[in-house]
Parts: sequence; structure tokens; C-alpha cells
Amino acid sequence: MKTTMMAIGFVGALAAAFTIFPETRNCFMPAANAEAKASPLACSLDSAALQERRAGIMKDLFGKALEVKELDNGYTVRFTGAELPTLFEFISSERGCCSFFEFTLKIEAENGPVWFTLAGREGVKEIVAAELAPVAKRLEQEAKSAR
Repeated sequence: MKTTMMAIGFVGALAAAFTIFPETRNCFMPAANAEAKASPLACSLDSAALQERRAGIMKDLFGKALEVKELDNGYTVRFTGAELPTLFEFISSERGCCSFFEFTLKIEAENGPVWFTLAGREGVKEIVAAELAPVAKRLEQEAKSAR
């Protein structure tokens, strides 16, 4: 009974996510053509829209980052669970303009931190590093002033 209730809760949460973010409905479906040519390593937003995103959701979200760790093919960023709705929104919007990114969310048990990984094929790490540079600088300055 308990397992059934947990499964129903999970399915309900997915249904709610698909209702809130309808563009995620197909996120669990394999690509129709797995052999398709890889997309270019470039955002499809125009310059003004990209600047607006950087000044809006990216600044708000990454301004709340608690830690950044470098990986072989990208970076992982630690947040509190409070940022989950914004992370979902960010992932949903980025999938539309930067399809070359791979996104991973690890939500730790007992209301632990959320780890958001942004990675991908060769060349993606450098793009992510450039976007996260202000975050890394802020975290470094905070660590120095805390000493």
C-alpha cells in the first residue's frame, strides 16, 4: 500500500510538472532520429533575448548558487531545494534555445541540497565556464571574506 501511494505521488508530481511546463511533456521520449546531426554549439536566441535571459532568470538563479564544482564535461552547482521551481523553468527554457546542453538534477534526501549539472559534448564545458565565471568569482570572494 505504501509503495502504491509513493508511486501515485510520483506520477502525480510528474503530471503536475507537465501541466506547469507543457514543453517538458516529451522530455522522456527518445529522439525520433538518434542519428541526427548534432546541433551547433550556439544559443538560438538573438542577442537582446540572450541578454534579457542573463539579466533575468540566470542572474536570479545563479545568484543563489552555494557551490560550483568542475566536472570533466561541465559543471555542477549546489542550491537549496527552494530553487527547484526556478531550476525547472531554467531547464525548460534552455532546452528550447541550447539543445546541446545535458541537464541533470540530483535532489538529496532529507531536504538536502539540490545539485544541478550542466554538461555536454566537447566544447560545452567552455560555454558553461564562461556563463558561471561571475558565480565562481562571487563564491570565491564570499569564502575569502568568511575567513
